[in-house]
Amino acid sequence: MSIEQRIVKVVEKNIESNFTKYNVTLESMLIDDLNVDSFSKMMIIAGLEDEFNIEINIDEFSDISTVHDIVNKLSKIVGEGSNE
Repeated sequence: MSIEQRIVKVVEKNIESNFTKYNVTLESMLIDDLNVDSFSKMMIIAGLEDEFNIEINIDEFSDISTVHDIVNKLSKIVGEGSNE
């Protein structure tokens, strides 16, 4: 599974709602499209830490606005060698 697919999976898992099913893509805007609030953002970061077995400095993720932004930031942290 590619890093992009793994990130989309983590985002989907952490924004699940009993009432709304989101179609998460790399272009999805976290706030506008997925209704991600600060709690959801923290849950996504925790999910990414678990998925990739890393620690994330929350400040590094303060300026993300799309799922693709997460991919870019995380790719720098884990490197291309982490794709499974």
